[in-house]
Amino acid sequence: MTRRRRWLLRAALALLVVVLALAVPFVAAFRGLAPIANGVGPAPGVRTVRMNFVSAFVLDAGDGRAVLVDAGADRSGAALLAALRAGGYGPDAVIAVLLTHGHGDHIAAAPLFRNAEIVSLEAERALVEGAVAPRSPMGRLSGAKPSGVRVTRVARDGDTLRYGALEVHVYAIPGHTAGSAAFLARDVLFVGDAVSATTDGRARGPAWIFSESTSEGAASLRALSARLRREGRVVRAMAPAHSGPLTGDVLGALAAL
Repeated sequence: MTRRRRWLLRAALALLVVVLALAVPFVAAFRGLAPIANGVGPAPGVRTVRMNFVSAFVLDAGDGRAVLVDAGADRSGAALLAALRAGGYGPDAVIAVLLTHGHGDHIAAAPLFRNAEIVSLEAERALVEGAVAPRSPMGRLSGAKPSGVRVTRVARDGDTLRYGALEVHVYAIPGHTAGSAAFLARDVLFVGDAVSATTDGRARGPAWIFSESTSEGAASLRALSARLRREGRVVRAMAPAHSGPLTGDVLGALAAL
């Protein structure tokens, strides 16, 4: 075997090792999760929009208006626009896009909605806009680049946002990212990537490869469970971005993380 062929073989083996090192945790992150049902919302007035491995949500705000939770990975927004049409909303009906966090598969179509305020927590703003790179193991490989998304309203932990007939409670849940947020509206807790539902009805924290701190994330969710109980909030379902919903004792499932 020539020196050149030996070098090529070693390079190919090294590449294979890298690919497997990335593929194994990626597959594990999505295995065993409850499937996402497109168009089927976890509560009245909520429509799920499935976009391959991720989902966003359309919330009815009354008077022909809508609020989105997240905006997917497709800049064309084809699935979101189709879901809006199916729900009877006009092209400019979206009045707010609530971003659970700033990863690219949650924000891409946000600029399409010209009448909407784009909402994130202050701690997430730089990530949403692409001024900083994600700090997860996978995110460090991508670096920082402008996203084309501009946050126009900064929400804070404990805020209550009102959009027509819709009331949204805001909670900071750092861990998956520094500025991850949960939104409680229509008795549904929207959690982005901070937690998913499994096929056997449990809550599962996010994969370490996509997260800044899984331990902080789990602690945030346990604290959120206790806080929602203290506040007397009704939570009939949890709506993650990468799985189907979790119903039943949502707060108990979060407390068990």
